[in-house]
Amino acid sequence: MSKLKKIIKSIYSCLYILFKYGPVSLKRKFDNYKYHNSISQQMIDAAHIFSEDVLEKQRKTQFKNPIQISILTPLYNTPEDFLLDMMNSLKEQTYSNWQLCLADASDDNHSYVEEICKKYCDEDSRFVYKKLDSNKGISGNTNDCFKLATGDYIGLLDHDDILHASLLYEVAKVINEENADFIYTDEVKFEGNIHNITDVKAFNFKPGFGVDDLRSHNFICHFTCYKKSLLESEPSLYRDEFNGSQDHDMVLRLTEKAKRIVHISKPLYYWRLHQQSVSMDLNSKPYVVDAAIRAVSAQLDRMNEKGTVHSSLPFLTIYKVDYPLENKPLITMLVNCDSVKALDSFKSKVLSKSNYKNLEFIKMDSWNQIVDVNGEYVMVVSDQLEILNEHWIEEMMMQATRKSVFAVSPKIYNKDYTVNYAGVCLDKDAENYLYSLCAHDSNMDIGYEGMLCHVRNVTATTRDCMLFEKKKWVELAQIRNLISGYEEVDMCLRALAFKKQNVFVPYSECRLMKSSVIKRDSIEFKSQYYNEIENDIRLNANWKNLNLA
Repeated sequence: MSKLKKIIKSIYSCLYILFKYGPVSLKRKFDNYKYHNSISQQMIDAAHIFSEDVLEKQRKTQFKNPIQISILTPLYNTPEDFLLDMMNSLKEQTYSNWQLCLADASDDNHSYVEEICKKYCDEDSRFVYKKLDSNKGISGNTNDCFKLATGDYIGLLDHDDILHASLLYEVAKVINEENADFIYTDEVKFEGNIHNITDVKAFNFKPGFGVDDLRSHNFICHFTCYKKSLLESEPSLYRDEFNGSQDHDMVLRLTEKAKRIVHISKPLYYWRLHQQSVSMDLNSKPYVVDAAIRAVSAQLDRMNEKGTVHSSLPFLTIYKVDYPLENKPLITMLVNCDSVKALDSFKSKVLSKSNYKNLEFIKMDSWNQIVDVNGEYVMVVSDQLEILNEHWIEEMMMQATRKSVFAVSPKIYNKDYTVNYAGVCLDKDAENYLYSLCAHDSNMDIGYEGMLCHVRNVTATTRDCMLFEKKKWVELAQIRNLISGYEEVDMCLRALAFKKQNVFVPYSECRLMKSSVIKRDSIEFKSQYYNEIENDIRLNANWKNLNLA
């Protein structure tokens, strides 16, 4: 598109918003544009470039348990400069008790790979090399790397990528301090020189672990490190039948067994973009999608969960699990409204736009009503909600009926189609300690790292539309009185404490025509949930610091 056409399109868009939704929405559009385009190069550099003083301090640190970390890197016709960059990134680690296990399946035309590796082995015993008789593929070759490993922990490094100098130090730190048995870090894609990264969206800043995030896509990806003992009952690290998504299958299996999963929210892995990398062009390896679908399906089988997995088009590598809704139990809709007339109007609107019909509607006067309603499931909802797709209830119900789930909320837009709700996190710096994800996006955006496009585990749902099983609510409500103004958040946090998940469902879409003002007892909330506010794993601080989500 030419520059002139872009300008004309932008002017038309602004005029449309102004006349359709008014000056407040137009200002919001400008504010959102500024939000996403105001990050300096200095801020980008600060996200991943550490000072020499920091690195030197790490080198001098002595851990009580200086565990050995074995890094597995299968080699196949690795370009010489990529190979040297990768191996040198190990030599530059500020943590020294590591081992790099290299299994080389390169052909005769790439004999320099063996020569370089043997040279490094002669100079440093931490490099361990084996020339393979044949190329067994990524899974088989990695499994041969694993046979060389002597460390208590195993890390994975692709032959064309680079480790940040602090990576293994940070891994050893959480192993010592938190007894972590499965660790993953943030990462960043690069071309050429890692010191010339200029696009903030090249970084993948990740949330804390969520099983639904992982089923939706392999958000963990790089870097992973896990306790070797997690593999004791496994036939192998990688399984040939999942080639292309062998990492996704491995992470799904090992996180099921891990007792302490820790996310290091620093970009400590550099993922190189080049002509044949999956990160550059999925079409170069089309079998990736099929393998990932089978990997997620295999986890459902292991967990005794029913569900059908498929790509969430148009996104090939975002996956949707359709959990069966075997019956349609009664849902009581507790409607926040001012009058019986408003209740009747909302009822008519919902019934005309929803496929799900087994509903009853009650005007909500108190959260205490929930224990006495007739429905097996309850939806707390605002009468200002406009329904945007007919299957919105089914999409939420297929999540709410799962044993592991407490509450579910849909994707909600404001009247002007900017995002109102896409998940809530706790944040000490946010108003009322509640941070709304993707609040600077609209229905034209996919969200940072596709956050608006797949099912995610979230800290809290929203009272404007939240669905849950009545029985689960009643059990949690008995603990103590709800905190005024934070009732839905309070219950979601109780659920998390009892290992129940809260879920954001983007396939259910609504629009909130008018927001209500809520008086919140923030003093009591902070007193009750101080630790959670300070340490919400669902919020990556870089999302807010770098204006990403």
